[in-house]
Parts: sequence; C-alpha cells; structure tokens
Amino acid sequence: MLLARRIGVPVVFGDASRGDTLRAAYLGTSRALVAVTNNDITNLEAALHGRALSRDLRVVLRLFDSDLAEGVQRNFNITISRSVSYLAAPAFAAAMLDRQVLGTIPVGRRVLLIAEVPIHAGSRLDGSACSTVNTARQVRVIAIHRHGTDTLQLPAPSTTCSPKTIV
Repeated sequence: MLLARRIGVPVVFGDASRGDTLRAAYLGTSRALVAVTNNDITNLEAALHGRALSRDLRVVLRLFDSDLAEGVQRNFNITISRSVSYLAAPAFAAAMLDRQVLGTIPVGRRVLLIAEVPIHAGSRLDGSACSTVNTARQVRVIAIHRHGTDTLQLPAPSTTCSPKTIV
C-alpha cells in the first residue's frame, strides 16, 4: 500500500464486494479491475459489481477453485480468470519427479511447464532422439545443456539425449 501511495496510485479501503466501495474507487471510469483477495466469493462479487458499473471493464480474478474459474469465464464473459491451484499443480508434480521447474506459463485453460530434466544412464530418455521425445510424450525439448559446456543448444530433431545432459 505504501508503494501505491508513493507513486500516486489512489488506495481505497473497504469491502471490494460492495458497489459503494467500487464507486469510491472510481470504477465507473476505470479500464480494469483486478480482484485478488484470498476469498473467491469476494473476488467474484467485486467482478460482478464492477461489470454492473462499467460493461467494458476488463476484469482479472484470482480464483482458487478451478471449476469456479472455468464457469466464471464461460458464463460471465470474464475473459481472464486464474485458478491458483490449477497453475501451481504442474510445478508441484514436476518437483516431486525430481524436475527443476523453471517456470509455468498459463495458456488459455492449460499450463505450459518449463523444466530441466537430467538424463541418467539407462533412463527412458537415454539414447532417445529429440524428435522421438517430442512426438511421444507431450513434451518438447527446447534446449540441451551438455556436461562440461557453458552454453545451451537448440537441438536438431536427430540430436540424441545422453547421460550427463540436461534437456
């Protein structure tokens, strides 16, 4: 809040699910509303009140429940809704499988997971061509780091995965 005030962003304290609070924040003339409390219902109420005040308002919601997020997007024409658990789940799963997660990128209602995967001798990827990995496993090898080098390489489809390599 202090940073917002320091750079001149108006701050209004109140219940974001109430229309009078949103009017006090000049929502009628705003271009966007970002509702990111830790309460899904409060966020949804704020979004619906905001849309009632301004039909063209862009709305971004933080929603924990992925089913609710999908329903809100479909039924209320709120084009951006994100389920925190939906975005985090792939990163947790990858971490449990000993993958170094570099990032997650939401794409529509899906999540693109960027991870480093070490190739171990005798593993399923050992000796596999990148083209085989790309087509068989819903993954794409976007770079290879060979042991003893400081660079990442864009692999050709015929490049094979070998031990002490990270893809």
